[in-house]
Amino acid sequence: MITDDDSKKLLKDFKKVFATKEDLDLKVVGLVHTTELDQMFDAMESRLDKKYDKVMNVMDKVVGELQNIRDDMTMIQGHKDQLEDHEDRLEVIETKLAISP
Repeated sequence: MITDDDSKKLLKDFKKVFATKEDLDLKVVGLVHTTELDQMFDAMESRLDKKYDKVMNVMDKVVGELQNIRDDMTMIQGHKDQLEDHEDRLEVIETKLAISP
């Protein structure tokens, strides 16, 4: 049967051979300092901001052009009846005056 002393000795021997979670966490922290991570994060954030700005500038131009097209379409549709009426009126005038189109 394994006693408490035996299990403590086995655990102590295992710790000499195998790394514990705490050991690994300390080694990772030792390899990468917080300032290095902050610098890497800031550099990445700066690059993403530049790309985001470029995309947003292009999107602003596209949305502006789309709005202009919509405004033009609204204006044309608003005058559609009036333009069709002019065509009818011109045809009547041309036939009465015997003017060929």
